[in-house]
Amino acid sequence: MKEIQQIDDGVLIKLLSLINEDELGIEIEVTLTVSGTHISGIIINPITYFDGALQSIQHIKDPTLQRILTNQFEKLKEEYIKEKEDSEDEEFSPNFIHLKDAVFHTAAGQILHQNCPIWWRGKISSIDGFSLGCHI
Repeated sequence: MKEIQQIDDGVLIKLLSLINEDELGIEIEVTLTVSGTHISGIIINPITYFDGALQSIQHIKDPTLQRILTNQFEKLKEEYIKEKEDSEDEEFSPNFIHLKDAVFHTAAGQILHQNCPIWWRGKISSIDGFSLGCHI
């Protein structure tokens, strides 16, 4: 049996590379298709994602959980920054995409979430397709 090779979308990778340049501050509205679910939102760089997630964590009522998650997300953010700095001489290829204000839609058009801002992170390799703009 022939093995299926995973190929990432070069156009999406290029968009993410532009967005992930911290000094540019680019954000792009997009609708992604992931296993039949449509996800609309604004592509952001990973630093913005981690900062947003840290803000959201502050709304957790359990102080112990809030402290644990804050510590973990701060570590993840620091690790990302170090990894990016260490790869300055090489092409830094993103493996994940980050959205703010994410909204989820089923193939039937049902909205799965709409009550509060969602900071979403997904594997690029799981994306079946995308379109620029929020079309749903």
